[in-house]
Amino acid sequence: MQWGGTYNQNGTSLNEFFPKYVNMIDSNIAQGKSCWNSFINDFHQQYFIKSGQPSNTIGFIPIDMSLKCDGISGIKIYNGLNVNQEYLPPAYPNSLNFIIKSLGHEISNNSWSTNLGTMSVPHIEPTGSYGALLDLNGFVGDISGTLGGGSGGGANSNEWTGATPNGNALKRQSGGIADFQIKGNEHKNGGDITKLTADATLALFEELEDVTESGFGTNQFKFRMTAGNDQWHHDNTPNSKHTKGWKIDFTYDPKDPTKYPNVNENTQYIYEILLLLGQNKDPNKSLWEKYGWTFSNNSGKPDGLDASAINFNKKYPFRTKNEYTNPHSKATGPHFDIYFENQTEQWDKANNVMKPK
Repeated sequence: MQWGGTYNQNGTSLNEFFPKYVNMIDSNIAQGKSCWNSFINDFHQQYFIKSGQPSNTIGFIPIDMSLKCDGISGIKIYNGLNVNQEYLPPAYPNSLNFIIKSLGHEISNNSWSTNLGTMSVPHIEPTGSYGALLDLNGFVGDISGTLGGGSGGGANSNEWTGATPNGNALKRQSGGIADFQIKGNEHKNGGDITKLTADATLALFEELEDVTESGFGTNQFKFRMTAGNDQWHHDNTPNSKHTKGWKIDFTYDPKDPTKYPNVNENTQYIYEILLLLGQNKDPNKSLWEKYGWTFSNNSGKPDGLDASAINFNKKYPFRTKNEYTNPHSKATGPHFDIYFENQTEQWDKANNVMKPK
């Protein structure tokens, strides 16, 4: 094991490059520990300066929360619970998630109530590349190669590392949606998304989770958001609505591929759900019946479809491009492209600010 290089920060200096640890000399080991501690302290200090978010290494006083509400079904142990944390001290709002640890129901005097017990856990962002976020006056070097990155994204010197309140809120609140994840920081590493895009994205994937449960009662698909206002679109399609914070891309996969082996039918099914939610278009009856839906009326909508799905387009109308079957010439992989309409603001890349449309 080697350690060395040049590091001059907070009075700690290391100018040699020798395989010192293997010598097992106490003084060398002590120097290495001191250097590493200084590095970590500076690393998280710079992270706070750049992002405005405190390091989750600072720890926190755990918070438990219990609540009683009108009877509600469908909640499971270990589900996430979105909690407004603005009244907590500054270190908490971006540092905590709440998960359900106990669940009970009471029926008394013709009334049904549900008791929930939660526990707080640190909010941990997925590991990604810090190369664009932290320079630390050069002593980190090319850290992106060791801390990882994803295909189609990852660190580069053009990535936006400033404030992204809407993107941060989306990432934080999406933890409560089952079978949904965001790929790294691809939703905001080119700039912030609009508040409408953040709110509509949360609502969309909550609705997708519900609709894809269909007649089976359990979610059949999982979803991954792969782009928002991301650097790739700034570099490759700078006039795209992605660069204004108006669009998202996402992919899907069946949770059990053996149950739904027909990829073309799966893609068409998800596409028709998006057309229904975004534009209130009636689905293909014969296709939807394969996914557990029944049709017993002349409305064009399946039985049991929630009013929230039918009326979704009234609050968050959107347009869908099926880039599984009709990919853009520069697309790096199959996905659905979503454009949320009625935007009133946009990201201004030239000045790195959100401005009125």
